[in-house]
Amino acid sequence: MISLLFEEWYDPPFGGADDIAEEIREYINLNGNVHADKIAGSNSVTESEKAVYDLYGKKRDINILNSPSLQNYDLIHAHCTGDKINTLNSNLNKPLIYTAHSLVIRELNNFSDKPYSYLKEQPIAKKQADMMEQSQVITTPSNYINNLVEDCYPEYSDKITVIPNCTNFTDFKKNREVKNKSEEIKKRYAPNGETLIAYVGRITKDKGVFELANAFKELTETGENIKLYYIGPYYEDSMNEINKILKGHEYQYMFTGQLNKKELASWYKAMDAIVVPTHHESFSIVGLEALSMETPLIISDIDGPKEILIDKGLAVGITPKDKNAIKNGINYVIDNPDYENKRARTASKYIEKHYTLDKIGPQWKDLYEKLYFQNKYEGISVKNFS
Repeated sequence: MISLLFEEWYDPPFGGADDIAEEIREYINLNGNVHADKIAGSNSVTESEKAVYDLYGKKRDINILNSPSLQNYDLIHAHCTGDKINTLNSNLNKPLIYTAHSLVIRELNNFSDKPYSYLKEQPIAKKQADMMEQSQVITTPSNYINNLVEDCYPEYSDKITVIPNCTNFTDFKKNREVKNKSEEIKKRYAPNGETLIAYVGRITKDKGVFELANAFKELTETGENIKLYYIGPYYEDSMNEINKILKGHEYQYMFTGQLNKKELASWYKAMDAIVVPTHHESFSIVGLEALSMETPLIISDIDGPKEILIDKGLAVGITPKDKNAIKNGINYVIDNPDYENKRARTASKYIEKHYTLDKIGPQWKDLYEKLYFQNKYEGISVKNFS
């Protein structure tokens, strides 16, 4: 049995990369000869509160950085760039896999016009570079991020391999409880045939939530019978700004807060469209989830979504940071419901064929086994696993 230690940002998982990592960990534990525990790597958690969790959520060790049982792990898989994993890895000298869910300098570039050469010198970017330096294998979720890493950090190009993100939301597609709940949502919020649209994810400026609010406001003021839902964890500053934009439209929009997976699946299914007008995105797990539930998707035609969704004809692409583009995308779906619902059903089948845990999970299992046996017989090094 190969023993693997995952580092995620938070426990319990808090969206995005954490959800993906947790799904991978559960799959690995249930399929084959790799056992995966996890630690929460958020710097907001003190060392004494950190713990290793097994498959059933039971704490195995307290103050894990000083625990001798950590020597029992064969591999470490980091999904974040916390200081703790650097300390942990230097102490253990174990093979390290680092998943770059995004590239820090690309994220910084959204808020700065400085060149990449300058952004690479920022502390948080250096921390990610340190992770890549320590790693034996770097994985990315898309060719977009893969190419970006190779362009910005060519010295690590022989370490990189692409393993796409995945979703298990196709399991909810025919779930009776989800279906009934979605019908309740539809009946409650669209009693007069209103069009229901939702944004899902972090409610922050860089996700395009303000442009969406302005687009929605103009649509309602031109007579569209439409309602908007922001689904995701609360960010007070952003919510306050959205409330200012939509003053006078209080009965036409709502913040739901963060939902569990089954609740979220019901909301996806109840919506007439999901809108993701993000300024940047390495992949878009929300896009996979929405289309898995056969709900039409409107998403920024950039980065990962362009590669994974738009170029494959699975969703409506819009220009980011463009209020009018969002309006046009929503109007297009409203005016072409039969076509867009048919496209969403086709997209759901495509995702089920290519992006479920059953399809992606074996790629992780193979990577862990290759790295384990290479280390066992050759010592810690790396060969291209692409």
